[in-house]
Amino acid sequence: MLNVKFHICPVCGNVIVSTGNAEVKCCGRNLPALRADISQGTRVETVGNEYVIPIHHPMTKDHYFMFFAAVSDSGVQLVRLYPGTEPEVRFLAEGVKQIYMYCTVHGLYVKNL
Repeated sequence: MLNVKFHICPVCGNVIVSTGNAEVKCCGRNLPALRADISQGTRVETVGNEYVIPIHHPMTKDHYFMFFAAVSDSGVQLVRLYPGTEPEVRFLAEGVKQIYMYCTVHGLYVKNL
């Protein structure tokens, strides 16, 4: 699963996850896989058997985190966020090796654990 790719539809906002070479389409458009930059500042806390990520980021209509995803060898946990939502994300921690986050202004980032 560590070969996961994310695609965002600019028309409807659909988030699509692929795990290999795929031609992804939504709303009649080809959607290229997003390229992730390395996240330097994302804080991931361990609370019991969960990873908790407090979000210190704007959550306005024009600038917000659209999703966070925790990736392990066995799957992807995806949390979709919307403007004005609570600025905290939780994932089951077992086996998670990467956390992805997508900002509507700055793009996709990944934090390797």
